[in-house]
Amino acid sequence: MTGRPEEDAAAELALLAAAWDEARQRWHDAATVRFDENHWTPLYQTSREFLEALRALRDLIEASSDGCDNQPDIGGWLPQPSDDDRARRRSPQ
Repeated sequence: MTGRPEEDAAAELALLAAAWDEARQRWHDAATVRFDENHWTPLYQTSREFLEALRALRDLIEASSDGCDNQPDIGGWLPQPSDDDRARRRSPQ
């Protein structure tokens, strides 16, 4: 666990995808196709979109708080990024 919800969720989603890929190798019938089309694929796509939105929101919140000397106490609901996190976001990938 990284301590960053979107990264932890992405890792869990990757584990689920690997498990589904493994199961699909042994499961070859109409139920497989229905499950994949009606359940797995929509869930996976929606989850990926949600995680991207969560990352973007977190980046926006962090960027808006960068350089603020007079930040109000918000009860610690959003962990403060480390210097490494800030540097990683500013460097091109």
